[in-house]
Amino acid sequence: MIVRLETSLSVDEEIRELNNEEDIEKKHDKYNRIVEFSVLTKEIYDYDRETILNEFTDQIPEWTGDYHPFFVSFFVEVNENSKHIIDSLEYQWYKARFIPNNPREAINNELIQDVTTEESSLDAMLFFSANSVKNRYGKLQILSDEPFFRKVKPNRFVLNHYKPDHFPVASDGAVGGTLNGIWNDDAIKKVDLYNIGHGNADYIKGKKKRLLFDIGYDRNNLYRYYLGIGSYPYPKARRAINRMKPSAVIVSHWDTDHFMGYIFANPRILDLQWVAPTLVHPGKDMKFSISAFRLAAFLIHKGNLLLVNRTGIQHNVATLSCGGSNYLIQLKMGGDSGLPQDISKPGITLRNREGLYLEFFYKNKLHTLLGADVPYNSMERTIDLSQLMLMHVPHHCSNMRLMQLTGRTLRNKKDAYAIICTSVKDDGGVKIYEDYFAHRNELDRMFGHDNVWHTLFPKHNINRNRLIRVKYDDYGNIIVSDYV
Repeated sequence: MIVRLETSLSVDEEIRELNNEEDIEKKHDKYNRIVEFSVLTKEIYDYDRETILNEFTDQIPEWTGDYHPFFVSFFVEVNENSKHIIDSLEYQWYKARFIPNNPREAINNELIQDVTTEESSLDAMLFFSANSVKNRYGKLQILSDEPFFRKVKPNRFVLNHYKPDHFPVASDGAVGGTLNGIWNDDAIKKVDLYNIGHGNADYIKGKKKRLLFDIGYDRNNLYRYYLGIGSYPYPKARRAINRMKPSAVIVSHWDTDHFMGYIFANPRILDLQWVAPTLVHPGKDMKFSISAFRLAAFLIHKGNLLLVNRTGIQHNVATLSCGGSNYLIQLKMGGDSGLPQDISKPGITLRNREGLYLEFFYKNKLHTLLGADVPYNSMERTIDLSQLMLMHVPHHCSNMRLMQLTGRTLRNKKDAYAIICTSVKDDGGVKIYEDYFAHRNELDRMFGHDNVWHTLFPKHNINRNRLIRVKYDDYGNIIVSDYV
C-alpha cells in the first residue's frame, strides 16, 4: 500500500506554528483539524487498470456494478500525538500499512503480525465508498519517512498512470446538443439550494426534468463526525441526495466539495449523463485528488461523461431553451483573467477560475447567477446586474470584490436575493475567511441586508438541516423560502 498526503494539510499551516504544549492547549479548538491521505493499493490499481484505465470499451464487466472503488482515503486528526509525524511528511507518496483495530477486518494475517509503535503510527480512519459508505478504524503506519517516489511528483504519478490528458474532450456543440436533448425545452420552476457545508448542490427543477448543478458535500465536517469530534453534518442534504432523480449532472470543477456527495447518491446516478471541465490544463501542473480521476475514468468508461475543454477564455458552452417562458439557461466556462487578484488570493485556483457556472436569462436580461467557485473577474465582463434577481454567491466570495464584475448596482431591489454558502463562522468559530464581512457588506448594499442569506448560518446560528427553495413564475418573479 502507498499513501499520499493530501493537499488539505496546506489549509492548516497555522498548526505548524504551534511550538509548545501551552500553545496547543491555548488553541485546542483550532488544533483539531483533519488531514487526508490518498490511498493506492495493488488491488485498487489492478481493478482500475482492468476495468477503466485506457480501455474505454463498449463492454463493461458485469461485476463492475457490484463494487466501485471511487473514493478511498485515510483521515487523521491533527493533535499533539500526530503532529510530529504529519509535520515530517511532504506532499508525496509514502509506503504504509493499515492495521485495523478489529483483527477480523485485516486484509490478511500478515498485516497484523507487524508490531507498530506510537512513534511510527497514526490513529486513522479508513473511509471508502462502493455502493455504500463504510469506514474502519485502526493504525496507519508510515513505513519510512522517505517518499516512495522521490523524483516523481504525486500529480505526475497520477498523470502517468491514470492518463487524464487522454480522456476524450467534447466540443461545446456536443455538450449543448446533449443537454438540450435532455432538458427538452422544459420550463424553470424551482431551484433548491442545499446546505452541504462549504460546497455546492443546486437542484434545478423543471416541470418534468431536473438538472443537478454539483453534487458536493463538506468532507471536513463529515470526517470530524466519523472521527468522533462532531455531530453528523447536513442530514437533510444527505437524505435528499439519496432520493434525487436528476436528468443530468453538471460538475462545476473537480474539487471534492463539488462532487463528493455522489457517495450518498443512488448508484443509478452513474448511469446518467455528466458534464464537467477537463481535469487537467495543458502545460500547467495542478494538484488534484485521485478520487476525482477514478470517478471521471469510470464515467468515461460507461460513456456518461462529457468533458468541456479549458480554453483559458471566458465563453458560453451551451444555451438551453425553456419553451415559451422567456427564460434561457446558459452554461458558461470561466477564464484565467490574468489579474493579480485572481492569482494572489488564497484558495482561488486555476480549477476555480476555469470552472463552469450557470446563468438564467429572462427576456435577454441576466436573472439568476449560480456561481459555483468561479471568481467574478473570471466571468464574462458584459454582465448586466441591474435585473438580477438571484445570486448564489461564489464560495470564495470573501477573497473577491463584487465590483470587479460590473459597475452597475441593483438599486437595492427588495425582491432580489444573494445566497452565500461558504463555511464562514461568525462568533467564536473555527475560521473566518479574509475580507468576508467586507464582501458581505457590499452584498448588503446591493441586495439589502435582509435579502442576503446564508445556507449555513440562519440568523448567525448553524442549522444543518437548512434548505433554501426558490420558485420561479412565468413573469420573471421569484419567491425565496427557508425550509428547515
